Amino acid sequence: MRPFRLTPIALLLLASTTQAEGIATPLKLDSNLVLNPPRDEPAGVWHLSADKVEGNPQTQLNAWGHVQLRRRGALISADSMCYRASPEQIEAEGNVRAEQRGDIIWGDQMQLRQDNATGYANNARYQLGLGARGTARRLLMEGEKRYSAETGSFTTCAPGNEDWVFRSDKLDLDYNRNVGEAHHTTLQFLGVPVLYWPWMDFSLNGQRKSGFLPPMQGSSNTGGFELTLPFYWNIAPNYDAEIAPRFIARRGVALNTEFRYLQPSFTGTLKSELLNNDRLTSTRRSFVSFQHQHKLLDNLTANINLQKASDDNYFVDLSSKVSSTSQGILPREGSLTYSQSGWIAQARVQRYQTLRDEKQNRLVAPYAQVPQLQLNRQGYDGFGTNYNFKGEYTQFDHPTQVSGKRLVINPSISTTLNTTYAYITPKLGLHYTQYNIDRFTPTDSPAYNHRRTLPIFSTDAGIVLEREGSWLGNEYIQTLEPRMFYVRIPYREQSQLPLFDTALRDFNYASMFSENQFSGADRINDANQVTAAVTTRFLEAGSGRERMRLGVGQRFYRSPQQVTLTPQAIETGRARNSSDIITFGGGQITNSLDVDATWQYNSSIHKTQRIDYNIRYQPAIGKALNLGYRMNRDALPGIVGQRQIDFSTQWPMSSRWSGVTRVAYSLKDRKNIESLAGVEYNAGCWVLRLVGQRFVTTSNQTSSNIFLQVELSDVARIGTNPLELLARTIPGYSKLNASPQPLQSDAYK
Repeated sequence: MRPFRLTPIALLLLASTTQAEGIATPLKLDSNLVLNPPRDEPAGVWHLSADKVEGNPQTQLNAWGHVQLRRRGALISADSMCYRASPEQIEAEGNVRAEQRGDIIWGDQMQLRQDNATGYANNARYQLGLGARGTARRLLMEGEKRYSAETGSFTTCAPGNEDWVFRSDKLDLDYNRNVGEAHHTTLQFLGVPVLYWPWMDFSLNGQRKSGFLPPMQGSSNTGGFELTLPFYWNIAPNYDAEIAPRFIARRGVALNTEFRYLQPSFTGTLKSELLNNDRLTSTRRSFVSFQHQHKLLDNLTANINLQKASDDNYFVDLSSKVSSTSQGILPREGSLTYSQSGWIAQARVQRYQTLRDEKQNRLVAPYAQVPQLQLNRQGYDGFGTNYNFKGEYTQFDHPTQVSGKRLVINPSISTTLNTTYAYITPKLGLHYTQYNIDRFTPTDSPAYNHRRTLPIFSTDAGIVLEREGSWLGNEYIQTLEPRMFYVRIPYREQSQLPLFDTALRDFNYASMFSENQFSGADRINDANQVTAAVTTRFLEAGSGRERMRLGVGQRFYRSPQQVTLTPQAIETGRARNSSDIITFGGGQITNSLDVDATWQYNSSIHKTQRIDYNIRYQPAIGKALNLGYRMNRDALPGIVGQRQIDFSTQWPMSSRWSGVTRVAYSLKDRKNIESLAGVEYNAGCWVLRLVGQRFVTTSNQTSSNIFLQVELSDVARIGTNPLELLARTIPGYSKLNASPQPLQSDAYK
């Protein structure tokens, strides 16, 4: 959801819409802060030119025919003009045009008095520097930076285009207080009145202001038609809130609230969603989130992140975002972090709420850490030597799994020896682990205290060679970058150790250069292995842009690896003398074409293990074409293979119409994972977006949503906002921006 977006000069907009992005507007600590203060320019001397001039410059001058009165940054022109020196006053008639700082006013008659900044313009038209324009039967200047418009209008459409117009009986603007008031304002869209406000006040400088935000409409297959009416409450410069009743046709009325606060030493956000009686489930449903960051001392900070949902299917039923419906774990954690002289100490308590799939119930709750104490340090002596230390003490708790305490101590030292074209980094570390088991499962063998000590040695070395060349008339630099990484870790029996936070790492080009193939500290693989890789890059000589990169790498085992996650597990490459071969390539082939590809080949069974191709063609803003293909063969027990194609595009269909599409299709399951289709219509000063989305939820059901939004030249947005969805699902998506160009200024000629 993105409510109306308002610029400081949007004179006739909604009472409360100057908090442009609603609750997303930044909080401020300084209540006296003024955004974009006006520039004070010296008035200078007036210069008068005309076909005929009569009078005395010290008292009164009358001019006729092509009259122009100008000084630096200001210009007044008319058919006839009278200039009075004391008090300094200007009266102009016939085709009057006044311009200052890019703002232009036209009128039949105008009177300006300089000493008290008062005057008027009859039958006025105005053009603001950023493209906004409008009319007023009478435009009054009521003092320094104070204006009033009677029977006025406002739009950002180009001259001659009245697709949308705000009309107001009276408009008062006070730039001293940066506050405006409008009376009896109506929004006309395509000649039809669609919204009406009897009275409103609004900010003129982008400051947040309390009031109702535009209503948001939507539709989904789980709830039917939806209508949300948010109210924004600007409590203080550093406190605000949004209260948003949400009507869901099939379920009832929910109340969503968000409260934000900001102080010099702490900040936070409290969100809540409450559906007191869901008519479909006959239950009370809710979600609460609390996030707080606090600087207790200069080197001591605290963080809290608490989230709770009323039931497992809350997000599946009530959220329109894939990222929300796929949530399976909600964190509940708090931490204290202290840093001093390169040392970082942290104490954390972490639990989770697990949202289980109602039908499949496959999600296993992670371990709670109650508590976890960490002590880390990264030191550098300035001569290429690094001194690192990682220490951790954690108590793991689980309702159904083995529980216990774990102590980890891992110091290491490394040094880098390099030249302009080569480097070598040897590293020596020690990994000590101690377990104290509190509770066992029926199949566990007791191991109340178990200690594991492992020395770890590794060496990373590489060379970067360059040569200059040319291809198709373009100068380029080609690099050749061979790299070798050696790891030596002795074998230790670890099958009796629990698995608190450890899993097998994904094997890819980056993980080939890691010492341990497992994440977490419960398993440390034995290793006597060398990783060899080579990369070549083609860089544009003038800009340094990487036009192409190609690389290949493989890990070679000098002895079979024996450490596995469990005694029954069969780890990839454990009994082989080499790993899969990984090749990659890509780059910005042309200014419009980007390619990224990875291929993983299992030389033991002579089959492709993984493919990942991504191509993006983007010749211009508003034109994007993406194609991706991912294949991952079944590798381990419990790990399901994947074959998926992903296509997305934003492409013009005509000068005004543009289409958006995204399809994520599983070739293995023969079904759509997520599909999206829609159109955008660019009318010049407004944009229409109509988007439909359908995706698979975690319970293997589908959810459908419809987004309909009208954007008035980035001034106001009415309807349900699909922009976040389009930006996430279509790489390279560009928001259509149809703001008209301001009129050409004559004041500085």
